[in-house]
Amino acid sequence: LVYPAHLSGDYSPTDVLIAHGLDVAQLPGLIVCLGVLLLAFAFREKSPVASFGLFWVMIAYIPVSNLLVPTGFLVAERTLFFPSVGLVLVAGAIIHAARLYGRHREQRTMAVAVGVILGLGLMRSIDRQRVWQNNDVFFDQLVLDAPNSYRAHFLRANVLGAEGRLRETSAEYHQAIRLFPYDVAMMLAIASEYHRSGACGPAIPMLTWS
Repeated sequence: LVYPAHLSGDYSPTDVLIAHGLDVAQLPGLIVCLGVLLLAFAFREKSPVASFGLFWVMIAYIPVSNLLVPTGFLVAERTLFFPSVGLVLVAGAIIHAARLYGRHREQRTMAVAVGVILGLGLMRSIDRQRVWQNNDVFFDQLVLDAPNSYRAHFLRANVLGAEGRLRETSAEYHQAIRLFPYDVAMMLAIASEYHRSGACGPAIPMLTWS
């Protein structure tokens, strides 16, 4: 919600680790969740807007967080739009408090800091737009952003195949299967491509498994 440290057009099971039970690795996330909840309660009287914003973030994100029920996807930026309203309320409350209680020099410092942050965010956004220039650029970048994503390699293979780059296509297909050989739809699609090109040898075992 605050800073897009890592951007990717795809998040698949081999790129994002899926928890199958409680683990020590989940401790930082648990601390963050409890910390936000405690802050929301602590700010109820001192800053009702900040408290409301924090509760908004939690309530808006819970249905798509995979904590209560499986949603069918791991990460999707569209699920952050509604919770981000709460974050904007919190930011507004912080700026308002700084204007009320901060000294003139502190106010100027905060204004400069906000301007720098917005400028950096704008530059990051402009730079990222280049990734969406066309399919070649996008799927090449997708493999760089998520090298362990089987779907990234599969999607790039489809683009390469359409361009007749068969050797690279086959290499990407093999990488996708090596990373995650359990997607039936993908296996059928790859087998169909092999069959269409006359390569029945690799197609038959995939169709049999499917």
